[in-house]
Amino acid sequence: MVEWTEFERKAIASLWGKINPDEIGPQALARLLIVYPWTQRPFGDFGDLSTPAAILGNARVAKHGKTVMNGLDRAVKNLDNIKDAYADLSKKHSEVLHVDPDNFRLFAEIVTACVAAKLGGSVLTPEMHEAWQKFLSVVVSALGRQYH
Repeated sequence: MVEWTEFERKAIASLWGKINPDEIGPQALARLLIVYPWTQRPFGDFGDLSTPAAILGNARVAKHGKTVMNGLDRAVKNLDNIKDAYADLSKKHSEVLHVDPDNFRLFAEIVTACVAAKLGGSVLTPEMHEAWQKFLSVVVSALGRQYH
């Protein structure tokens, strides 16, 4: 179990309240697929992903980005039990979708970059960034749990 300080709990909730998942999700997933093209493998049925323009204009990428980003709400609401909250998703990604678990870490890094670009340093202070990174690290660990 992860120990959260009161500051971390408040920082995560505060930052989450400022994030628009329907905006950040599509940006982050598109960036993941462009910057790390090998992460496209599980999305073979999403149509044309051959160029950055194709990825950025792909409605299925945008929709899935929203879904993934909105899924972080589950972790925000279950800070004390993130591993159990994501147990079914971990199993699905491991056993059904065969997603490389490192993709979760890469996506988390890109989400942070997109959030920082949108909200800026006055919102994502170093202390807020630290709490957010801890949070995403726990989510990544929970999603990768089935792989171990």
